[in-house]
Amino acid sequence: MFCFVSKSQVNLVSNPSFETYSSCPTSQSQIKFATGWDTLKAGGGGTPDYFNACDMSTAFSVPYNLFSFQYAKTGQGYGMIVLYYTQFQDSREYIQTKLLQKLSPNKTYCVSAYVNLNNFSNLAIDQIGLYFDDGTVNSMPGTVTNPVIPQILSPMGLFITDTLNWTKIQNTFIANGTEEYLTIGNFKTDALTNSDTLQTGIGYYALYYIDNISVIEINSKANAGVDKTICAGDSAFIGINEEALDCQWFNNNIQIAQSASIWVKPITNQQYVIKQDVCGNISYDTVQVNIKNVNCNPVVNSEIPNTFTPNGDGINDVWHFSLGSDFSVNSFDVYNRWGNIISATSRASATEIRWDGYTTSGEACSDGVYFYVLKYTDAKGELQNKKGYISLFR
Repeated sequence: MFCFVSKSQVNLVSNPSFETYSSCPTSQSQIKFATGWDTLKAGGGGTPDYFNACDMSTAFSVPYNLFSFQYAKTGQGYGMIVLYYTQFQDSREYIQTKLLQKLSPNKTYCVSAYVNLNNFSNLAIDQIGLYFDDGTVNSMPGTVTNPVIPQILSPMGLFITDTLNWTKIQNTFIANGTEEYLTIGNFKTDALTNSDTLQTGIGYYALYYIDNISVIEINSKANAGVDKTICAGDSAFIGINEEALDCQWFNNNIQIAQSASIWVKPITNQQYVIKQDVCGNISYDTVQVNIKNVNCNPVVNSEIPNTFTPNGDGINDVWHFSLGSDFSVNSFDVYNRWGNIISATSRASATEIRWDGYTTSGEACSDGVYFYVLKYTDAKGELQNKKGYISLFR
């Protein structure tokens, strides 16, 4: 297996599909409820909206809401902005987020976003923009004398009219090192905005849902995660827990999923392959998931005695139990009722625990209830903690 270890997240957008929120949306203009998103830091920017399935009223829910019926591209949330409105000159909405880190100078980044035209719209536009700067962009669309030129634009002449499927906007650009904020919107004046009139909508605007935004350095490589050993019947999490990455998973040359991470439950040893596409830069990684056909069940209370009588009669004089050959003890400590350690054992591979009712210094313990902490490595190689009580009667 070859494994790429990133020093930071691959996608530099912290909440790329609007899944994380501080509150469920209940009315218009609540894009700030989506963690990390708001309108323009420099002021203005209109009143963009937020939709999430957590809204039980369905007014601002997903897929049903006041404006449309639309499933999210990923998960259960998305944003919405007005990109063109003929009733008010140069009326616009923008959404903005601060990136997880400032872009590096002279590095090439792949930028993607998905948009979907709201059913109420009777207009569609081209050249939807994604603009990177230090957060000082204001709400005025660019002019001929002072243009705001987004680094990423959807193609000129390609009017995004699809109200059913999500349309992908994607391209690359080279950063200059000052870019720390990403703003999405229409940065052209009405006079320079190209629009297409539709017969299906009822409003005088172009209203778009937005989802799955990503900003990824072009040389980022696929990451399938580390090899796993699991017990028969268990599941394993493979890949990396990130949203909005263009990834496909394969098992035995058959595609099984499209995401950066998946849960798998193999019944035999299996190898999984992930394919990642970063603006046409294709990379692969593999991960091996092996099955350990042993008793992987953790120790249960019924297997551990809770009483013994170290009185020298040869019956039940020693408190003991065995973990079995597939387990190993790391440490075993006995505490008195005041929380002081009275007996401690540290072992590297022993599988049997024994306590004769004496302290580590050799003093006989009095009748009473004692507390123990057992740390052991289970059959899957994972560290486990077990706590319980021992009643001692002489």
